Amino acid sequence: MSAQAFYEKALRCYLLTKYTPAVNNCLKAISYSKNETVDSSLLSNIWTLYINIATTLLSFTAPANETLLKKLLHLKEYHSSKQETCYFIWKNVADEGFQGDVSQISSTLISVCLAMALNLQQPSLASNIAEEWFSALPDHVLQEIAEGNDRAGYNDIVDQYIVNILPIMDDFDSALTFLEYNTIIPDARKKVLQKSVLEKKQTVEFEREKKTKLEEEARKLAIEEKRKAEEEKLRKEAESKRMKEREEEEARLKEQVSVEQRQKEIAAEEESSSKVSSLHKSFDQLQLSNDRSSYTISSSSSHRNNGSTLVQKWIKRFSNAQISKTTGGILIFIFALFALLSGQRGRLSVALQHLMHKLWETVKMGTKVTYI
Repeated sequence: MSAQAFYEKALRCYLLTKYTPAVNNCLKAISYSKNETVDSSLLSNIWTLYINIATTLLSFTAPANETLLKKLLHLKEYHSSKQETCYFIWKNVADEGFQGDVSQISSTLISVCLAMALNLQQPSLASNIAEEWFSALPDHVLQEIAEGNDRAGYNDIVDQYIVNILPIMDDFDSALTFLEYNTIIPDARKKVLQKSVLEKKQTVEFEREKKTKLEEEARKLAIEEKRKAEEEKLRKEAESKRMKEREEEEARLKEQVSVEQRQKEIAAEEESSSKVSSLHKSFDQLQLSNDRSSYTISSSSSHRNNGSTLVQKWIKRFSNAQISKTTGGILIFIFALFALLSGQRGRLSVALQHLMHKLWETVKMGTKVTYI
């Protein structure tokens, strides 16, 4: 089989999403292209298919795809970085397909490489590929392009580089400088490209200013929200502090009231105790006074009884002696009465009455005896 046959077989498998046979047949087509004399168109097609298969496998990460990608890129181990993978794809195209001579790579294949890098979001690699190709073109090729040979292909690379790659990298100055010193592109085409670059620059600057303005507004809004949040925080802290102070003041007042109430209760208890003590003391004094009064009354009563008994003994004695003389009886009566009054101080009214009764009886009896 030939490189053309393996290429066609690999292309059919790729279109049918049979990636394993597509990879195997594409590698065989590349191997046969090195041993056969193939035209530049077929060689460009083989490597274009190679790039498309690699890009597809790289876009869908899976263990099987990684194994096929490692085989396709001749890697001992697969690197998960898309930037490194894209670089390996480009280096394989340049080194294996064209022995490192980038100037031999057609504009069509270069355009495919640029599309791969842009699709995989690697604008810096796309810029390096384009610049490496531009700088590798010899003067006679540039002269041929200027004369009209493959001008469309060259213009396509320039368009991608000026309009798509450099603006993405925000490098408008390089784009304008490239156009200014390029002698291949006609002046009319330069003006169109320059206008396109300036429009993109204005758009990017407008978007940047808009983004900056939005970011500034967002920043101010964030600062304002932060300030309000801090003020709210300070307000809540102040409110919390006031509430705490109020609670502490209320607690202090309650404690003070409680202490005053307790002091009043203690004072009331002390006053009550003092009153009870005074009552007990008064009661004790009253009891003592009563005891003394009882003793005095008892003593007086005993003394009175003794005096009464003595007077009765005297009267009885005088009665038994049958005193006949009225005058003597009266004297004796007066003496006894005086003695009795001197001893009792007027407290023997009952005894005196009894004595008076006894004396009256005695006088009567004496009068009768005298009369007889």
